[in-house]
Amino acid sequence: MNIALVGLMGAGKSSVGRAVARRLKMRFADTDEMIEMAQCATIAQIFESQGEEAFRQMEKLAIRSAASEENAVISTGGGALLLAENLQALRENSVLFYLKARPEVLAERIKNNLERPLLTGMGKTAKITRLLKHREEKYLQADFVIDANGPIESTSAIILHKLKSKAALVAVIAEEDIGALLRKINAAKKRGAEIAELRLDFMKSPTPENVKKAVSKCRKAGLKCIITCREKREGGKWKIANKMELLKKALEDGADFIDLEFSLGKIADFPKSKVIVSYHNLRKTPPLGILIRLMEKMSKAGKIVKIVCKTPNFEDQKALMRLLETAKKRQIRLIAFGVGRGSKRSRIVASLTGSRFVYGHLGFSVAEGQPSFSELKGVFDGWKG
Repeated sequence: MNIALVGLMGAGKSSVGRAVARRLKMRFADTDEMIEMAQCATIAQIFESQGEEAFRQMEKLAIRSAASEENAVISTGGGALLLAENLQALRENSVLFYLKARPEVLAERIKNNLERPLLTGMGKTAKITRLLKHREEKYLQADFVIDANGPIESTSAIILHKLKSKAALVAVIAEEDIGALLRKINAAKKRGAEIAELRLDFMKSPTPENVKKAVSKCRKAGLKCIITCREKREGGKWKIANKMELLKKALEDGADFIDLEFSLGKIADFPKSKVIVSYHNLRKTPPLGILIRLMEKMSKAGKIVKIVCKTPNFEDQKALMRLLETAKKRQIRLIAFGVGRGSKRSRIVASLTGSRFVYGHLGFSVAEGQPSFSELKGVFDGWKG
């Protein structure tokens, strides 16, 4: 997973990017520098000799190349998001930060720089104000907005702090037989999991004895455990006739949480402090207003609310991030992320936005686009610096 910095000229993208890359031991890529090296000319010279349209095509290729890398910090040009293709390329495998600074701050930083082709003529502050008015809507499509009015060290520190996820990393274990499931619990502990989610719906005929063995194994391994028996309509594999009996047994045996669908309407039969009340919409993401009302209702039924939706586009992913921000303001413990294409990125951004847990499979994906536990842990460990 990459880190991409966007914003106007003078925001400090290159300097901040280098500082962040150095701290996290990541590769640094500056798309303007990539273009200059490829063309053996400065950006100003390219604008003068070939024009802005030709430059934007070069920029598109440079962004596509940088975005295809792994574990890189990418500094983009001020006009990079003018082309929708560039934003899409960056979103494929990057978390985007908009470095936002006031026009007068930007003007002061670049006052002695004569290599800015779009700032010739009228006063720099006025020109920057006009550019910002035209472009800020594009910049605000980034995942996070960072105050870049201060020194480079301050801006870098804000980004580094933001990258330290506070979400608990959950290893999802789904096996058909109890022996394989118990072995995976050991593997989860060795790989650094904090919590194991045990998917009983992947066992054809789970028994109370299976549940007892699994919960006991987690306790001995020092892992918290979530017992889940998902309904087929919400992503489960098999219909388990004795589901409620198994969930009650899990709590009796010492499971930390059970995951129970809100749609079942039987949550009152279980202690609220032990319930992750969940909603999975594998077809679409409902409007934000509906999600907020749903979250509030669900929060009355369980200690933790989990909302997972199909997110085929960025607008849907953004809705879930706004839901997380709302949950934080209302002091609701929420897990939220998207499934489908871009699910890995969605889970990572969600964890940085406030999602309580982030899930990765230990063996094979149990949801569309679900990343592996190792993939997620590799990203978060790398960003700890």
